[in-house]
Amino acid sequence: MFFDIGWSEAVIISLVYFHITAILFSIYYHRSVIHNLVTYSPKTIKIFEFIASITHEQNIFLLRGGHLNHHQYSDRPGDVVSPHVSGWKNIMVYPIFRKSAKLIISLIPFTKNTSYEKIFFVIMNIFLFGAQGVMISFLMYFFIYFFGNFVFDGLAHLPYVGYRNYNTDDSSRNILPFGLLAAGEELHNNHHADPMNIKYSHKWFEFDIGYMYIKILEKFNLAKINYGKDQSI
Repeated sequence: MFFDIGWSEAVIISLVYFHITAILFSIYYHRSVIHNLVTYSPKTIKIFEFIASITHEQNIFLLRGGHLNHHQYSDRPGDVVSPHVSGWKNIMVYPIFRKSAKLIISLIPFTKNTSYEKIFFVIMNIFLFGAQGVMISFLMYFFIYFFGNFVFDGLAHLPYVGYRNYNTDDSSRNILPFGLLAAGEELHNNHHADPMNIKYSHKWFEFDIGYMYIKILEKFNLAKINYGKDQSI
């Protein structure tokens, strides 16, 4: 192995990996594929799709349809990802176990469900970090499932954490004012209040790092904002 690290460093590396996947989801899938707020260059899309082959198992049509459905019926009958409609266990707990089992199956070679990109990712981490590479790989996937299902599909619609800037028709909440680890997705209530605003931070004390990444890519002509308000409100 190249790097001799401890378990605490392994957790940090897993979180860095997770942040990269969160960037992919937020600035590509969420703001571009689903809401069409930004368009990326073909080379940028290829990079995004390569990362997605390792980290996500997204059916684009189901992802877009399900998310737009969530906006239309948010926390009302018809919303398939609301803890108020389907129950918190069905949204926040069971999907994590289902996705974890699917991940393990995808790592079994020579089957129709095999993901050689994911196998490559695990082997690469073992090569770089030794035994901790296994922990790093599986922790990253756990963080993806945990934040995607437990936090954003669940807690972000329950009155236990965060705050609301807007009295929307649903129960969406901002988890934190600083959208750092999850690339801005923490500002959930802001997004529900104005889904066509590419910038998720709406108050002076809020920060959306995903928007910052988009602006950087725009500076290098790798992204073009189609619609969005650049100013804070």
